[in-house]
Amino acid sequence: MAGFVLLGIGNTMLQVSLNPLLTNVVSQQKLTSMLTTGQVVKAVSSFCGPFIAAFAASLFGSWQYLFPAYAAITLVSMLWLMFTEIPEETAGTDSSSMKAAFSILKDKTILLLFLGIFFIVGVDIGTNTIAPKLLIERAGLDLQQASFGSSVYFLCRTAGALLGSILLVKMNDVAYFRTNIILALAAVAAMSFASGTAFILVLVGATGFFCSSIFSIIYSQAMKARPDKTNEISGLMIMGVCGGAVIPPLMGMFADAVGNQNGSVMVIGACLCYLAAASFILGKGQAARR
Repeated sequence: MAGFVLLGIGNTMLQVSLNPLLTNVVSQQKLTSMLTTGQVVKAVSSFCGPFIAAFAASLFGSWQYLFPAYAAITLVSMLWLMFTEIPEETAGTDSSSMKAAFSILKDKTILLLFLGIFFIVGVDIGTNTIAPKLLIERAGLDLQQASFGSSVYFLCRTAGALLGSILLVKMNDVAYFRTNIILALAAVAAMSFASGTAFILVLVGATGFFCSSIFSIIYSQAMKARPDKTNEISGLMIMGVCGGAVIPPLMGMFADAVGNQNGSVMVIGACLCYLAAASFILGKGQAARR
């Protein structure tokens, strides 16, 4: 349990610190694309886990030897970053109190984006959770077969993030946000009546594909909105990841109330409705600034 706690703390610290650090080495125009590329690297790394475990089991006789491999990779990455010269900006580097960090939420744009992070992470975790349940409930698959739904979700999410990292170099990120979130909302709406393994997998995959770049877009928009408060905003945005712990229990409550997984689909749909509204509000803000 202590090991899990340390992993969680370390992972959160990395997410909070690496994103503002990235703003010092890429231009504002490329920030969204680079953040999305980071999501691709993260997803590909997750895919490598089972292969490393299989390699450790075949070579050393136990999958648990993957932990020294992880530790070695982490150490090399840490040393590489330590000896990489990065010209950090001096503005906004003073330490801030928690009260000062939360005071940024008085900015309506930052609050809008913070809730956007909350809901998109909820959609991400929620869709991954509901995929096997839909296959069991509507396609009659057993648990082992239904788990394939999560694999399809992550595969499509990786493909979407990879495509997004390329397109966002030249496309307007808010327009890309709006288009993808509307398509994701359409896919989730179709889940309410979907039946059959193939159709459900297509909809789950489509949701992962169209939502794959939204986290990075929202994050970069927050950074661009208040470039003088990158550290504080990074902390707030990562705090929004708690949506992944709040939305799934709500899905369970609504599923119990309705009597089937349509209750869960309704919760995911509500989250996407907020994100769709946020994309139009951000679009109006961009137009006003022009």
